[in-house]
Amino acid sequence: MWENYIKQLNNLPVENWENLYNKFNKNKNDLVSLMILIHPENYNHLIKIPGISDPRGNRYFDNTVFSIDRNQNKCDSIKIFGYICPLKNSDENKINIDHLWPFSLGGPTEVSNGIFLCKIHNNFKHNDIHNIDENLLLNFTWLEELLSKIKNLKNFEKQGLF
Repeated sequence: MWENYIKQLNNLPVENWENLYNKFNKNKNDLVSLMILIHPENYNHLIKIPGISDPRGNRYFDNTVFSIDRNQNKCDSIKIFGYICPLKNSDENKINIDHLWPFSLGGPTEVSNGIFLCKIHNNFKHNDIHNIDENLLLNFTWLEELLSKIKNLKNFEKQGLF
């Protein structure tokens, strides 16, 4: 499935975002279309306008988004790589919070899109989406909310409000 997404990334930004949005509304299980719709290339030009905020939120997780105890939280590598992390938390291998769906691909900085990964697994994952289970994404509340924010931006643009 993700190979199709990656092929379609070459066509970003989407020429007719509205058509793809309407297609997605007819088939809410079309994750590829949804992920294309939320890709930042479709709205980056709008968030450069003063006063327009990024619908994804801040780039980095902080204490306002996540309460983290780097000694208590465990690496959640099983969700991405399919195996339990054998490494111990240490000063050299601290737990980090990463975006399950990468920020660079449209993933917002919010709890339901966060994943605890040790430094090594975080670096290994980077922006790789090949191993993400689509069922994890179908359960995210942030997808519909983010799409709605982007739709509002696109509507303002269409109306010439900025």
